[in-house]
Amino acid sequence: MRVACRTRAVMVCLALVAAVGFGACSKGQSSPPNGATKTTIAGHAAVQMGKGTTAIVMIHGASTHKDSFNSLLPKIAAAGDWAIAYDYNSSGSAEVDKIVAFARTHGAEHVVLIGSSLGAEHALESAGALHVDAVVTFSSEVERTVHEPLLAIASEHDGSTATYAANNVTAAGPRSRLDVVSGSTHGIDLVHPHPEVMTRLIAWLSQVVPK
Repeated sequence: MRVACRTRAVMVCLALVAAVGFGACSKGQSSPPNGATKTTIAGHAAVQMGKGTTAIVMIHGASTHKDSFNSLLPKIAAAGDWAIAYDYNSSGSAEVDKIVAFARTHGAEHVVLIGSSLGAEHALESAGALHVDAVVTFSSEVERTVHEPLLAIASEHDGSTATYAANNVTAAGPRSRLDVVSGSTHGIDLVHPHPEVMTRLIAWLSQVVPK
C-alpha cells in the first residue's frame, strides 16, 4: 500500500508540473515564513513557529518537503499553538515518534499530527501508539481506524481519497469531521485553491484540543 501511495503522489506531481510548469511540485525548498525558525530535530531538518503547550507536528508527502506547510505555519502560530514541520526520507520511516518526543520534552502537553498524502498514512499509523490528542489528514490513501478525533480533508475528484476520508471519519473517535472540497488537488496543496480549509482546521483544533 505504501508503494501505491508513493506512486500516486508522483503521478499527481507530474500532473501538476504539466499543468502549471516546473516548480509546482519541486523538490527544491523555499524559505520559511517570517517569524519561523530553522532547526534540526532528531537529525531531521525542521522549521518551527509559534509557542504554546500544543505542538502541531506536520508530516509531508512523498514528493514534497516540510516547506509544503509554509502557508499553514503562521495560522497555527497565530492560534497560539506550536507548529513543527520537518523533512524525512520518504523511502523509510518518518520517525514521527522522535519528533513527538522532542515536542513533549520541550514543554508540549498536547500533540496533534497533521499528515499530507504519505504523511497522512504515517500520522494514522502513529496516532495510537504515541497517544496524541488529534489527527488531521490531507488526502489519505489508506483506510485506518484511529480512536482520536480526526479531521479528514480531501478533494472530491482526487481518486478515492474522499471515500477513504469518509470511512476513516466514520470509524474514528468522537468529534471527528469530514471536509471534502471541490476539485482534484492532492494533499496539502489543496489549501491553495481552498484557503478556507485552513480556517476550518484552526477552528476545529480549538474545539477538540484543550488550551
